[in-house]
Amino acid sequence: MKKYSNYLLNFLKIKQQLLLLSKKSIYNQLITKNNFLDIGAGPGKPLLALSPLFKSTLAIEPKQNYYDQLVKKGVNVIQSNFQDTLLKRKFDLVLCCHMLYHVPIKEWPCFLEKLIHSIAADGIAIIIIGANRGKHAELCSSVNPNYQNSGPLKLYLDEKGCKYQTTQSYGNYTTDNFDDMYTICRFSVLEDALNHDQYSAMSKEEKLKLDSLIADYVTTLKNPFYNAYMLQIDLDFIIIKK
Repeated sequence: MKKYSNYLLNFLKIKQQLLLLSKKSIYNQLITKNNFLDIGAGPGKPLLALSPLFKSTLAIEPKQNYYDQLVKKGVNVIQSNFQDTLLKRKFDLVLCCHMLYHVPIKEWPCFLEKLIHSIAADGIAIIIIGANRGKHAELCSSVNPNYQNSGPLKLYLDEKGCKYQTTQSYGNYTTDNFDDMYTICRFSVLEDALNHDQYSAMSKEEKLKLDSLIADYVTTLKNPFYNAYMLQIDLDFIIIKK
């Protein structure tokens, strides 16, 4: 469990680093910097990095353990799903960082309509999500052809005529042994390609087949020059402007 938590922490650190790299860009794009909303804030690392830019910050986080952590850090947080939260104001920055994986894709239209509606005039929203390109995306697609990624998100925005721009990025992970990389890849596949209900519905044989598929994938990540396993997960920053 401790090792699993460390891998999750590494994912969160990379998210924070990506946001810090874009912090100056975010600041320069905003005309007003009054209200910041973080949807699905988790333990709050990106939120705490960005909140000093704004006069007011609101986090929405449904999970009890993350909610408790945010309260201890003094964050103004509502324990709820975004779809069920009544928002009393609009926000100059709306952040949705690796959150859409946990929303059934059939609910995306209502979720995204509400997200866009919550953006203040001249404000922006940033949605960070796995990209529909690269080897990791191919693996996830082989597990679940309909898994949530930036492809259907951009298709929805195009159909709605929403103005947005895409910034491509990625996360890199390196380990010196097979087992650690296998744990990272298995975590990322279950996080990105399958929700809890989908995985629970799989038979024992299907789960063993999935584990074998991931193991085969990990063998392709061995870099003999560095004598290490190296994983790259492509990401998209979708920036929506009002």
